[in-house]
Amino acid sequence: MAQPHTSLIRLLFLVAFLPSGPCVARAGDLWETTYELHAATEVAGEGFRIVESETTEVTTDAYGQLRVVSSGALGSWRNIILDNRFAAGMSSLRYDFRGTGEWKNTSPVGVNLDGAVSARRFHGANSASRSSYIETSGEVAALSPLPHAYPGTWGSVHSVRGVWYDRTSSVYTNAMSHWHGLALETTRDLSTWTTKAGVEHEFVPDSSELGYWGFSGSSFAMWVPSLDWLVSGGVIAAWKDYPAPGTHPDESSATLHARVTRRLNPSWSLETGINGAVLAFSPADDVFPSTRNMELLAEAKWEPGLVSTRFGAGAGMQQSPSSLADEYSERFLQAGCNLISRTSGFSDVSIRAGKRTYRHPSAAYSSDYVFGEFTALVSGARVFGVRAEAFVTFRSEHHEDDTENSRNLFITVDISRTMNTRR
Repeated sequence: MAQPHTSLIRLLFLVAFLPSGPCVARAGDLWETTYELHAATEVAGEGFRIVESETTEVTTDAYGQLRVVSSGALGSWRNIILDNRFAAGMSSLRYDFRGTGEWKNTSPVGVNLDGAVSARRFHGANSASRSSYIETSGEVAALSPLPHAYPGTWGSVHSVRGVWYDRTSSVYTNAMSHWHGLALETTRDLSTWTTKAGVEHEFVPDSSELGYWGFSGSSFAMWVPSLDWLVSGGVIAAWKDYPAPGTHPDESSATLHARVTRRLNPSWSLETGINGAVLAFSPADDVFPSTRNMELLAEAKWEPGLVSTRFGAGAGMQQSPSSLADEYSERFLQAGCNLISRTSGFSDVSIRAGKRTYRHPSAAYSSDYVFGEFTALVSGARVFGVRAEAFVTFRSEHHEDDTENSRNLFITVDISRTMNTRR
């Protein structure tokens, strides 16, 4: 496919960006527009050993971003939000647009629209390992109320997505997909349940063997039996049928999570959780191994006020009937705290340390190792309209075989200034 041209990105910018500002506001309805100027940077570093040599690779991208968000109503349309973001950085030019809206009239059926456009143009040295692209997506949902005895909505949902790269390869492939299904949501008091299921088709023009037909669905529930108990959980499942199993086998996947929280008193609470995932290929081999994952976690929380601390322990495992090298067990401890303050904003710090042991060392691709993870999020309170945010994550692995030791660091810092106007 031809390389995305500047004129095309400029056209997308004019079509999506200009209407979200004063032009739309003249329609006569109340509109509020927020302008945000961002100055940000991202730093990613990786350290590892090759034979006896220590190697460190660091990449950075500083960029500026203009974000314009307009929201309001227009005739029968309500909750309209037009979110435009344009950024220029050291490695790329970026444009993102997201638009949502709800259509209401005398009919009991409501229509929700959601559309998005993203464009990336990479330049410089990074362009050799990245591909510029344009991605679009859209969703329409027609929902009507359930009978009064069952508060909530139900209806049909239809979505489409497409992505086009300026170069195609085994990593970057142009594709278009569409999904059609039914959705249901019920709410009673503080409890809620949502579910969605349908059929999906993806078309890959660069390779007819990579497209597929499939089914997918998701469900989430939250149950509050009393003020001292909270139970929540969800599941996502999918099945994909590929036309050429020799190129890509048929695929089935499912993920689930569940949490149970018990409040002991106003300051203390206990939480237990389980995360699970199943990925199955037919047929499965070393390139496409079937895996089963499970993680258990128990954690105590102390929340005397605006400060909250937590600590706990957990264990996980992975099984793979088609690849013994991918089987392991893992144990870890974790702790964290967060602070909410009107003067200093919000901050959260978490630490996790543990050990991973492979069940079949002779077949494993990696040796057993101990690991440590550190994550910090800081969001400064707005002073004179300026907000500062920072996110840091660091992971270190120390293997029995020192040549496999690794370290990974990621830092992002964002400083923004916000202005509001109403029409």
